[in-house]
Amino acid sequence: MIAAYIRVSTQKQVNEGVSIEMQKMQIIKHLKLIELIGIEEDIMFFIDEGISASSLSRPAMTHLIEDVKKKEIHMIVAYDLSRISRDIFDTNVFFKLIEKHGVILKFLHDDINLTTAGNRFSANVKVAVNQFEREKIIERTNDGLQAIVDSGRYPCGGMVLYGYKKGGDKNLLVNIDEAAIVIKVFELAIQGYTPSQIAMRINEVQENKLFSTSNIHNMLRNKKYSGVFKYKGQIYKNIIPPIITEEHQEKAIKMCRKNNYKRCDKYMFDGLLYCNHCERRLICVHSVGKKGKKYYYYRCSNCEVSIGQIQLLLQMDSIKTVGIDGGLIKELKARNASIKSRLRTIEDNYIARYYNEEQFLKLTNLLEKELLKIEKHMWSIEKEKEELKCRDRKTYYRSFVSKIIVDLNLKKVINTILIEL
Repeated sequence: MIAAYIRVSTQKQVNEGVSIEMQKMQIIKHLKLIELIGIEEDIMFFIDEGISASSLSRPAMTHLIEDVKKKEIHMIVAYDLSRISRDIFDTNVFFKLIEKHGVILKFLHDDINLTTAGNRFSANVKVAVNQFEREKIIERTNDGLQAIVDSGRYPCGGMVLYGYKKGGDKNLLVNIDEAAIVIKVFELAIQGYTPSQIAMRINEVQENKLFSTSNIHNMLRNKKYSGVFKYKGQIYKNIIPPIITEEHQEKAIKMCRKNNYKRCDKYMFDGLLYCNHCERRLICVHSVGKKGKKYYYYRCSNCEVSIGQIQLLLQMDSIKTVGIDGGLIKELKARNASIKSRLRTIEDNYIARYYNEEQFLKLTNLLEKELLKIEKHMWSIEKEKEELKCRDRKTYYRSFVSKIIVDLNLKKVINTILIEL
């Protein structure tokens, strides 16, 4: 099989004529000219779009390497050497791999021959030049960003931190509506609510962003919300306007840590259970086994009948569990990671001025919308997992269930009344 590897990392490269379609067209034209193929379908294309050549860890490149190892490819064609890699070490790893498996390597605009020491030296010189160019771009970008920070301006592009918006000078300004939610999160944390409880409460009062427990954890610990910005080891307090004070943030973090060590409340259904016969709320009781193990029950003081917590958990879990597809979760996580990686690449390219503001916003807005959909789907699935921690399981029931009616004689849940959201 003949494989064609195509890569483009920036919009600038597209504008300069090194687009994916152009590379593809040139490779097909060249292989037809030297009569290696008859039709386009004779080539297997491996395409990495919007990905830097700083590493071989790219989706299409990884697939290509796997096929080389399987001996399914006998020839690789690329537009030029820099499409493969701009790193000397990675390029030599790639060269050794194809030499080991007897694969022919052909570039349209680089005459690379690895048969002699002199030829390998020439190839490494070209790779060194490519690596030098990449590192000089990074250095210029970093120097420019440092100058921006030193002048008291915000240097980062990409997704704006929740609670803020970008002003005309690209500095961060407080987003009044989102800042109100941020303040509420910190207030709830100081009052003793856990991150999972806070996430559920916040999701009930707004729909613009779906907060997960990890989102709340990250928000509480993000020093930017108290106006502290760290860049390359230096602390700056004049770049980001604070939404909350440093004192309030420390209180919230301290309370969050304290909650992590609280003993889990073992009564999952405290205050939710009602007797079907007399309509009284059940009280919490427990017994202790011979080996000191506690067993938890709910008892009607009027009917003097009890039901065990284990029986209730089995019935309630069967009600709420709709079947979790592990493969779907894995796929969603992979898509989530892929989109975040693309957003980081786009942000880096924007900082390096390969994209203008309009192109950057168009690309990121589409990806951010898709990311939000995936996160909502993952959130709904995660909430249906059977293996919830004690505290989170109780939070789950209290967030969605208003009342549970139990027939104590049959030891059965006969009705579950949900909270109207």
